[in-house]
Amino acid sequence: MSNVLDHDVLLGIIEGKVRDWKDEFYEKMDLMEDGVLFGTTYEKELMSLIEREKRKSEPVIEFKDIDEAVEYLQYWQKVLFLDDWIIKLEFVNDFGAVYSSSDNDICLEKKSAVIILRIYDADDDKDRIGKFCHEKLLVHELLHCKYDNLFLKRDCESRCLDVYEHQNLEQMAKTLMMVKYGIGFEWFRGF
Repeated sequence: MSNVLDHDVLLGIIEGKVRDWKDEFYEKMDLMEDGVLFGTTYEKELMSLIEREKRKSEPVIEFKDIDEAVEYLQYWQKVLFLDDWIIKLEFVNDFGAVYSSSDNDICLEKKSAVIILRIYDADDDKDRIGKFCHEKLLVHELLHCKYDNLFLKRDCESRCLDVYEHQNLEQMAKTLMMVKYGIGFEWFRGF
């Protein structure tokens, strides 16, 4: 089984994204020529569009606000078939409030979750081996909704299995980032 995406499939995805971006751009240009947006919000909308497209070339290190985080949440919910889940996002400043960089409080019966992401702090990066990435953390926590282990025992064997399965879940999140953005594993290294 090959780990590489079929060239034609990847090319089709890229061409589709470029076509969508061009259509949106030309629609804005038509409005500008008609004088509707010229000198008002056109420049802001175009810059926002360009910035969004630039950010889509690699995983989002830091969500700029909750609205952007919710946009990515909705995208990944669809990709992971979690559309029927009610998921709330929260940001925290205090590192101590979250075990690592993120957490997920799941209620499987109600298909609901509260995902908590730590606000990015550049000072913490100097001690990191892996790169901080809000989008990868979000996907990781969403995968818990799909693949939450139910090992309630805390004996040594259960804890080892929990750690092993958590590592696999982290690999799945990174793999999804690698496929979406066409990046290699090296991208996740913090050094």
